[in-house]
Amino acid sequence: TYLITEVKKCSPSNPNGFIEGFSHQEVAQAYIDADAPALSILTERNFFGGSAEVLRLIRPMTNALLLRKDFIIDPYQIWEAKEIGADIILLIAAILTKRELEEFSMLASSLGLSVLLEIHNREEYEKVKFLKPPVLGVNNRNLKDFSLDITRTIEIADLIDFPSALVSESGIKTREDILLLEGAGARAFLIGESLVRSGNIKACISSLRGKVPFT
Repeated sequence: TYLITEVKKCSPSNPNGFIEGFSHQEVAQAYIDADAPALSILTERNFFGGSAEVLRLIRPMTNALLLRKDFIIDPYQIWEAKEIGADIILLIAAILTKRELEEFSMLASSLGLSVLLEIHNREEYEKVKFLKPPVLGVNNRNLKDFSLDITRTIEIADLIDFPSALVSESGIKTREDILLLEGAGARAFLIGESLVRSGNIKACISSLRGKVPFT
């Protein structure tokens, strides 16, 4: 089970706000100790409590792949992602035009960065499919009311007609969720808040992988 574990201090979708006592580096280290192959680092400051400096500090800690998760709307942010040590950038179909998606993907590729192209629904899938993205993310969260439904991933999986690694994002809490999504074709799972708020990141990751953690 390929997990992309998220370093996120807060989220506008959670009424509880900032996580008390949160340390970006401590959470990252917990993921590293649990052998997470990829980390998603929130670098957006206003809504998620991150910064580019957070990713820069985590980079020397691990050889795991690092995803810069932010609202990328300008080519400068892609150049910056490379400079601070990211391996992957997030491009969100909902906030970019088709031309921007194409141009930003090409720039990322020229810099040696991979792209996680994120969609939320069928309309956005139709918008991006001309790119045939090698990695396609489906955010299971409704951006209008913040509700979660992991069957969004299953609905999109049925539409994909080109080779693509499907990443299911948000709302994944149990091993049963992962097995359901794997059965639909998901290859990776982006999980953040449920891990951070679990109180035992390593045990939670073991459970998601279907392993009994040591006590």
